[in-house]
Amino acid sequence: MRCLTGRPAALLALAAALVGSALFGGARAEAPKLHLLYEGYWGGLHAADFRITLDNPATLAKGPVGNDFRLQTRGLLDIFIKLDVDAKSRGQLVSDNPGLKVDSYHVRYRNKKRQRTIDIAFPGNDQPARVKIHTRKFEENTESTDTKPADKVTEDMLVGVTDPLSAFIEALHRVRHHLKGGTKEFTLRVYDGRRRFDVEGVYKGKTERTILRVRHPVHHLVLSTIPVAGFRESRRVLWDGSAFDVYLTTDGRFIPLQIKSLGFGPVLNLTGECPQVCELKRKN
Repeated sequence: MRCLTGRPAALLALAAALVGSALFGGARAEAPKLHLLYEGYWGGLHAADFRITLDNPATLAKGPVGNDFRLQTRGLLDIFIKLDVDAKSRGQLVSDNPGLKVDSYHVRYRNKKRQRTIDIAFPGNDQPARVKIHTRKFEENTESTDTKPADKVTEDMLVGVTDPLSAFIEALHRVRHHLKGGTKEFTLRVYDGRRRFDVEGVYKGKTERTILRVRHPVHHLVLSTIPVAGFRESRRVLWDGSAFDVYLTTDGRFIPLQIKSLGFGPVLNLTGECPQVCELKRKN
């Protein structure tokens, strides 16, 4: 979902898309759905809130799966960009590894310059993904000033791909699979409707991490992005080699407690677990 206007929004959206009981005593270990609330900080400033709903990895069986995501910018980032992202992915859990077969992905994002909706269908059976994009501009001349066009995404690049939200969820399944004897490294082919990139994951092991002043046992996962096609040169620089530390609970649910950009970038912390879809705070 790295779709947007400048480095802060792009990294925030990507980090959030590439996302427990230890934090919250009332957590429900056997809940079929997990409803999680996060805050994003950039340079110590509150930059975004987001929520994610996903199937509980601890109880998930083969069959339909669905994941939902919502992000809103806050503070200074909201003043300059005013970004709102809403995404949904639907698919099937078909095996333990690779676990998810995505069927469809819908994302709507709106900022001060435009609103865009992207719908992707993933037919499978060695068929390329199909995309529909609708854009409504609020300001003219908002496209990139790069004189060189983005490199083309060809149909062969769209076979065997997944969407950004499903890729993040699949990364959590890959950690679970590794702990059952699978490989600790993996690569996911990702398509967001405009850009094709790979997400490379490496499981670093179990460690401890202080998050919001509380010490937690965690699984440590590192996710990196590798641009493939569909990038203008200025955006390729932002994506190339972007990497994130992801710290997951060790309670069998693999909930992301924290997602931290390596280098200059956002830090996303889990701040709540809700009995139903989490409500984002109203803006003042």
